[in-house]
Amino acid sequence: RETLVKTFAFLLGPLRKYVGLRFTFDYPNLTCTIDQAHQVDRMLVAIGMDGPDSKRAPNSPVPSWSPPTATDVPTDPKEIARFGRAFDMQLLVGHLLYIQCGTRPDISYALKVLSKHTKAYGEKHIAWAKHLVRYLKHTKTQGISYVGGHPTTLQIFTDASHGADVDTRRSLSGLVVKLGGNTILWKCMYQSIVSHSSCESELMTLDKGATISQYLKWLVEGMGAPTQNAIEIYCDNTGTIDISTNPIQPGRNLHVHARYFYCRDLFNAGRVVIRHLRTVRMIADVLCSYK
Repeated sequence: RETLVKTFAFLLGPLRKYVGLRFTFDYPNLTCTIDQAHQVDRMLVAIGMDGPDSKRAPNSPVPSWSPPTATDVPTDPKEIARFGRAFDMQLLVGHLLYIQCGTRPDISYALKVLSKHTKAYGEKHIAWAKHLVRYLKHTKTQGISYVGGHPTTLQIFTDASHGADVDTRRSLSGLVVKLGGNTILWKCMYQSIVSHSSCESELMTLDKGATISQYLKWLVEGMGAPTQNAIEIYCDNTGTIDISTNPIQPGRNLHVHARYFYCRDLFNAGRVVIRHLRTVRMIADVLCSYK
């Protein structure tokens, strides 16, 4: 295994400066840490924030004030144009998306708020964006670590923030997938329809996790991992777990769309196991309702 790790490091060497990734290997402990410090520096130069910063370094990617909304966008086209000349939000969001997809799931929620307002935005949006940039600037060496030696089994964590989007009242889903204890996939997305309750929004996220579990099962087995038995999916809403595992439902659940009971079929077939995990231990919570 140590030889494979060294070969991997050698092959990635020429690519590092082009993709903005930095790999740190600990061969005896079979550990690889990846960060995007170079990419963060590129972003700072591109948006003109690479100079000294007199403000205190934020300890969270999310500011203490409420998220900017559509009501914070100026109604005067001249004001919108002025803010557009002062700050290139579209350029920044492009850089942030690349960083978030690579090694920084911790900025997912803050970035999702910004991504709604890339063409028309106001002073509050710019303040939110600069706070996130300063956070990355002072934590650019943080990344994500992968450790060998654990059983290569899949685990999926799902969570949702009901009505998180103030403008549309759509909920925000957060999903984290681990293989052998290492995070290999994370998603933060607004749900396509408005849910009637927090239980329903959690069920919609659980359905997404169940769907992902099946194609990841085929993928990892095709790459040589051991056969995956019932995949563990963790959820912090007991009502959602009851709905997704009990074939007998009360009439009050008739409003829930039938497509979101795919996870129940997988559960009854023994292909997934749905377990309760307290909110304080739910890592997917970071992606949809950063506290």
